[in-house]
Amino acid sequence: MNGLKSLWAAIRSSAKPVAWMLGVWILIAAAAYLVSRHWWRDDLSRSLIGAVALVLCAVSALAIFGVKGPRTLVTVLAAFGAVVAVGGGTVKVDTLLSDGPPQEGAIVNCPPEPSNRVPHGFVAETELGYSHLRSEPNLSAHVLLRYPPGCELEFTGYCIGEPKIHWRFHDPNPVWFHALGNFHDGYIPRADIRAGPGPGSKIPLTTCPGGESPPGRPEITTPLEHKLKGPLEITAAAPDAAEVGFAVYYEDLPGQASSTTWHQIGVDLNTADGISSNWDTRSIPGQSRRSPAPLTIAAVACLGLDFPFYEQGDLAAGMRSYIAANRGGPTPQPLPPPPESMPEAGQTACNNQNR
Repeated sequence: MNGLKSLWAAIRSSAKPVAWMLGVWILIAAAAYLVSRHWWRDDLSRSLIGAVALVLCAVSALAIFGVKGPRTLVTVLAAFGAVVAVGGGTVKVDTLLSDGPPQEGAIVNCPPEPSNRVPHGFVAETELGYSHLRSEPNLSAHVLLRYPPGCELEFTGYCIGEPKIHWRFHDPNPVWFHALGNFHDGYIPRADIRAGPGPGSKIPLTTCPGGESPPGRPEITTPLEHKLKGPLEITAAAPDAAEVGFAVYYEDLPGQASSTTWHQIGVDLNTADGISSNWDTRSIPGQSRRSPAPLTIAAVACLGLDFPFYEQGDLAAGMRSYIAANRGGPTPQPLPPPPESMPEAGQTACNNQNR
């Protein structure tokens, strides 16, 4: 108790030097933060900045108080606290300092986590161990930063760029997100993002420098005949499309229009050698009997197996109506798909259920 009273008396008798010391310490802390803001963390260690700042705090305390009289106790405590901080608390000081401006192409820490109310996603475990944030949506564009796996990024929109192979599905994905970050905003490939925005996210399609045109509406080129029987190959033309999915609209219960829905036929992931998918019309219910079925085939320009292929309901799809008549029978009434079923058509044609 007497020791505490003596310490309090020493502090009260040294109020002015204590104020000076605190002022100097604030200046040292501000200088350390400014240095960290100017120098990238890989160029100048944050531990070194913190250690130097704490040593300067101890030296300033010794210079202000000296080592005589009742001030000796305060001096010793200040020096002891500084030494302890230098030895064991520097890591905590590191977290208070800025990372500084990163070098172009540097691997950086994750930016602050975005709100769940905004479009966002996580950097996936790519083959390189990180993902490039680029100045434009193509693989030869300037690398601004590298984000490690697990970083949660906020996206303000997406555009179409050079396709990149998806980290999980291994299909060519032409979508690039415009990502916000601590140091640079830029473009990151959808192929390197997991749990990213999907259908219904309302993320807008934008125009970006160095981007490419969105895929045009596909056109079914075969079959051209109206009645279909058995196995067949469906082909299509689709300008600027990296992937094309096929879906067919028919009744699950023959004669009951309310049972009509879309069914996936297949997805062509390599449009460079032609666009096609094989399908057997005998898979439609009722084809073992004389029950011809009206149907519609849709070819959809996909933007990947886990990303929306349409914007605000504007589906890029080409369609043709047919009749499946494997065993003959009376010609059925046409059954065109309603416009409101188009989002379902796209989701069915482009999803990854068969992979």
